[in-house]
Amino acid sequence: MASQYSPATQSNPLTVGQWLRKARLHKGMALRQIASILGIDQSHLGKYERDDRVLTLSQAASFAAAYQVSVAELKQRIVTRQVIEACEGDTDLAEAALGRVGEDAPAYRVNNPANNPASTALVQPSPGQM
Repeated sequence: MASQYSPATQSNPLTVGQWLRKARLHKGMALRQIASILGIDQSHLGKYERDDRVLTLSQAASFAAAYQVSVAELKQRIVTRQVIEACEGDTDLAEAALGRVGEDAPAYRVNNPANNPASTALVQPSPGQM
């Protein structure tokens, strides 16, 4: 695999779509080439690069491979967009919420059924409790 390119810096923030487009142009690839790799229509891909469509975390690996960028960085950018949108554009709230992630994450891991299959068991009431 070719080396990965990271087109944004702290002083030059980019949206997910802008970031992907800049990476593609840096590699000298046409939109149709990336669309062909992904197996999607060129116009559909253009919507992602214009931020008219939102990438999901489940799409990150295939898009990162096609654009030859880091999967981890692409996922971080997708989540950043989701957090900012959930905070209705309030970046102070988004930054404060993200600051709590490390502190609060253990509580969510323990209570997340995906991480604790025993918590998904249904508790059946005894006949006297009905």
